[in-house]
Amino acid sequence: MEFESTMQEAAPVVETVLLYDQDGRIVYAHDFIGDGTGLTDAKARAERERMVMEDAKQLPNAPQLKVLHLERGFRPEPGTMYRVDVAKGKLVEHRRVAEWVASGKAGVKAR
Repeated sequence: MEFESTMQEAAPVVETVLLYDQDGRIVYAHDFIGDGTGLTDAKARAERERMVMEDAKQLPNAPQLKVLHLERGFRPEPGTMYRVDVAKGKLVEHRRVAEWVASGKAGVKAR
């Protein structure tokens, strides 16, 4: 989800934390928005991680999931799917949705 402001002031700070499985599939994402929460300063990294793990407890593979903190203010490219390169612990582009649909591998017909 993205928010665009019509206000003149700067956009709020966004810290995104991902949970991914052993294959690098992203199974959960949480955006911490705003700098007044106390959850966006560097000291709060462990607290953000704890909150994400708490939210994900209902997932069947929760104990095996790993955490990735994205760069502050990361914005995904529209129409792009991502996964985590497990060896490097970094977010990487997996595929572009339009190209995937056009290839026929998505199981849907391109318009």
